[in-house]
Amino acid sequence: MAYSYISFLAAKTRLAQRMYDATKQFFADAELGSYVNESLQTFNALANSQRAEFTFLSSFPQTWYDLTTVANTLRPMTVTDTDVLEILEYHLLEPLTSTYPLTWAGSSQFTLADLLNAIQQMRDQLLSESSCTLTQQLVPSVPGRTFLNDRVLDIRRVCWLPQSGLGYSANCLLPGDTWAAQSFEAGFPQQVPGTPNLWIRSTQPPLSFDVDIQPGAPGNYDILTVDAGTALSDTTATVLPIPNDWVWVLKWGALANLLSRDTTSRDVYRASYCQARYLHGVAALMKAPALLAARINDVPVSVDAVREGDLYRANWQGLTSAAPDAVYYAGLNMVALVPSPDSTAYDVTASVVQNMPLPSADADQIQLGRDDLEAVLDYAQHVATFKCGGAEFLETIPLLQGFLRRCGLFNSKLEAILPYKEMLYGRSQEERSVNPVFQSDSPEDSRG
Repeated sequence: MAYSYISFLAAKTRLAQRMYDATKQFFADAELGSYVNESLQTFNALANSQRAEFTFLSSFPQTWYDLTTVANTLRPMTVTDTDVLEILEYHLLEPLTSTYPLTWAGSSQFTLADLLNAIQQMRDQLLSESSCTLTQQLVPSVPGRTFLNDRVLDIRRVCWLPQSGLGYSANCLLPGDTWAAQSFEAGFPQQVPGTPNLWIRSTQPPLSFDVDIQPGAPGNYDILTVDAGTALSDTTATVLPIPNDWVWVLKWGALANLLSRDTTSRDVYRASYCQARYLHGVAALMKAPALLAARINDVPVSVDAVREGDLYRANWQGLTSAAPDAVYYAGLNMVALVPSPDSTAYDVTASVVQNMPLPSADADQIQLGRDDLEAVLDYAQHVATFKCGGAEFLETIPLLQGFLRRCGLFNSKLEAILPYKEMLYGRSQEERSVNPVFQSDSPEDSRG
């Protein structure tokens, strides 16, 4: 049953009263709504309060499924650059530019290009550092080095899929380097074409990779990559490939970028605050759960990391299509059904941390427990005060600290009532554990 004790309008009114702006002169109604919704999303991101199930159908002989785009998904990506642009303008005391084509009507401190560039830069940086959203694609397996589109930021996995009927079967390649190849496969450059075993990432940009043994038959490399988003423009809105509830991390990063420049917009204190919020958000996103469990035709199946499958169920992509008995998982969005489904349409039930349900109309009800409401409004007040700056903003830091404490308490409560919470939530983290992005798997620790 949905919560029905406080409406969106009532929440905005309470926030306006907290800001001593009951008539909404300094804080417009839409602006207050943006702060309430961001606070709700941040709470769900850090506390994982919204957990539910949805079901989609398998397709023959499709192996990979994106949890953000399958039918009935509870984790769609719908936030656009325009949404972020508007809240940046609220924070920076600039007039809104939300009608296309966008025209800057603000101060000389910033330009429209400044804000769009900051959003685009931090979007791609967040994708690179968190690997939250993966792309699956097929690349022809031609002799020699394989070059990828310059939008590819990172390669997370490579599998060789030869054409059928030529005497070869699919082979999941393990990552290696030149030292490994020359030490354990002496003379590998002279090997006759056959089945590749290793993929070796080139150190020169743009991204490319070699294999230890050239493919002995035509086919494709099935690869998982982290890709940059498309270029933003002032003529159309662009959906951001970031989980909805985590776009606030991008926002704080963009603000840190904008307030760190050697111009009249420079604000050292607030830029430092924004950078700290960005780094905290990245660290939390890297540990965030998404898929908790799965069932095929209502029968529970194991959920494991793609790399675990590559290591312990060798060449699983070469299995004959049949009823899937496992789900392999990478990033926060990409899953594989193993083996690939046969012609039967299977019901796949995914138990996930869903997107925070957000109100839009004034009569919509806030979907939050009564005990968490004040902490969420505290944080909304803190975020709203950012545009005031100075001592007024500094004095709201305890509201942020109380909000983060409440998120921690919510997770602690889950640990108390879920004996195997570590196993459920760990499914989303297992791939990073066995296939880390950084040496320490922390972008902050890896910066020296």
